[in-house]
Amino acid sequence: MFEWFKAPRKAEDARIAIFQLVHMLSHSKETMGTGSVAGMLRKIGAVVHEEEDSAGHLLHVVMPIPEDDFDIRLVTNADECHLSIRGGQTYAGFSSWCPIPSDRVFVELRPDVRFGVTRRARLLFDAIKGVQVAVNATR
Repeated sequence: MFEWFKAPRKAEDARIAIFQLVHMLSHSKETMGTGSVAGMLRKIGAVVHEEEDSAGHLLHVVMPIPEDDFDIRLVTNADECHLSIRGGQTYAGFSSWCPIPSDRVFVELRPDVRFGVTRRARLLFDAIKGVQVAVNATR
């Protein structure tokens, strides 16, 4: 019954966790190199799929942010790293991506085939967009 009132706070917690993850991976790449980013993701998430070919390396993990599972994909090649995060069932329709290192996260709402776009996905989208608009306005 009270889930409706908790949703904005949980979306804010997810926003903070996503920015912390991006910051942590960015710091790891800057201090220890490209290979350390995949190693760090392996330690904090459950590996679903990993593949390496001549073009680069793909790592797909599932991890709770903060309590609901998100799909996280990391693509690395030479010196570049790209991170994409998609909401699970609770945050269905939420999608974000960014290069690593980065101080900006790009987000969009893309309806999930099964669940559409959930209320929490919209709240998380608004929370991230609101913070980035404020950051860009101060620069």
